[in-house]
Amino acid sequence: MTKDMTEGAIPHLLVGFTIPLVLGNLFQLLYNAVDSMIVGKFVGETALAAVGTSSPLMTLAILFISGMCMGAGVLMGMHYGAKDY
Repeated sequence: MTKDMTEGAIPHLLVGFTIPLVLGNLFQLLYNAVDSMIVGKFVGETALAAVGTSSPLMTLAILFISGMCMGAGVLMGMHYGAKDY
């Protein structure tokens, strides 16, 4: 089933498109928080420092991949909107 996002009410479509993105980000934050709690409690301070140090690098990698996906989505959306399959 495909949904044509070029027709219909724009706010309704944007909310429906945004909800999975927000949920994905919340789950990523929850994973990082639980990871820090478990490592800090069971492994120790040094391991917790390693998790804290690697967190910005993982965030950078995730944001880079998300940016590439958004750019590809823009290109695909332009061609789809122009009916250039």
